[in-house]
Amino acid sequence: MPYGQGRFFLACGHDEYGMKGGIIIGGDRQVGVDKVPDMVGIEQNRRHAIDIFPFLHAHAVRRIYVGWIPFTRELRPIIGPLPGFEHLYVLTGLGSSGFEYGPMAGKLLAEAIHSGTVPPILAEADPVLQVTHGV
Repeated sequence: MPYGQGRFFLACGHDEYGMKGGIIIGGDRQVGVDKVPDMVGIEQNRRHAIDIFPFLHAHAVRRIYVGWIPFTRELRPIIGPLPGFEHLYVLTGLGSSGFEYGPMAGKLLAEAIHSGTVPPILAEADPVLQVTHGV
């Protein structure tokens, strides 16, 4: 759900730890290799959520997840067969849009693998355009 200058994602349901009815808020971006929570960004996301859902003011942050958001230098995804490797396909570089575009990208890649034909919509995401050396 877009909000203000940034973006964050809200979802209700069960997480992998079995929490029921929780709300997941995210969307902070940092550049670097350390997977360290940015408390300023976390608080900013919390305030954004409270703007929309004032009842959250009475609830504390219970868990913080930190991870990398994969993106490419070209800021375009890489989807398709990896050059130089038989039967190895990649779907990466969706950045912060992974939750939004990932399911359809996965469906399109699965159909391409099954049919042997890459749909035109994936042409700009062809790994040949961005992968320049072996893994």
